[in-house]
Order: sequence, then C-alpha cells, then structure tokens
Amino acid sequence: MLQSAWSWIEKNRGIAVAMVLCVCLTVWVVGCAPSIQSPFSGQPVTRSELDNEIISVQSEFQKRSDALAADIAAANSKIESAYAEMERVEAVRAALITMGTQTLQAVEAGTLPTNAAGAAGYMLGMLGLLGIGAGVDNVRKRTVISVLKSKSKK
Repeated sequence: MLQSAWSWIEKNRGIAVAMVLCVCLTVWVVGCAPSIQSPFSGQPVTRSELDNEIISVQSEFQKRSDALAADIAAANSKIESAYAEMERVEAVRAALITMGTQTLQAVEAGTLPTNAAGAAGYMLGMLGLLGIGAGVDNVRKRTVISVLKSKSKK
C-alpha cells in the first residue's frame, strides 16, 4: 500500500506538494492565533492580550484623570478660600478707613470726644477692630491647617 501511494505521489507531484502545503497552511491557520504588534508595548499580542493591554491603559488614564480632578478641586478650594480671605481683609480695611475718616472729621469739627466716656467708646471701637482682625486671622489659619491635614492624609 505504501508503494502504491509513493507511485501516485511520483506521478502527481504538483498535486501532492499542493496537498502538503494545504495541510500545513490549515494547521498554521487553525493552530496559531493571529497576532499583531501592540501599539502600547511593541510586543506581538493576540486579541485577548491586546484587550488586556487596552483595559490596563484605560485604567491608568482613568487614575490620572481622577488625580487631575482631585488637584483641580483642591485648587478651586484654595481659590475660594483666597477670595474669601481677600473680602474679609478688604472689609476690615474699609472699616478702618471709615473710622479714620470719621475721626478726622470729628477733629476738624472739634467734636472729638474729650471726656472719659467718649475716649472709652473710641478705644472700644479700636479693640473691636483688633478683635475682627484676630477673628479673620484665625479663620485663615484654620483653613490653611485643614488644607495641610487633607494633603497629609492623601
């Protein structure tokens, strides 16, 4: 039987070679998964490996995006605190200017309090302004401390 197969192969070499090539090609196509060069690692990858790489890259981008969003939120919080502090400082400045203007007008008009009660009222007003300044300072310091604590927890 082997002799008759060999005889047939000798008579039909072209068909025999084509059949061997078809068998080899079929084994290669069926047995080997298609692969391409990964755009991320540069290594040859199959579809499932490419899917895993894509998931990994997307996850990394999401982490970066989340970190960037957290940085933006922290910056916005700092901006809001800075504007709030600026408004408080401007309010204290306006109160001081108003008090100074009123005092100068009182001196000019000659109505500056000369008695003890008037002087005490004036001093209490100045102490009140100092208290407002200390309050503004405390709020600002608490904001700075809370920002530093939140950074250290991360």
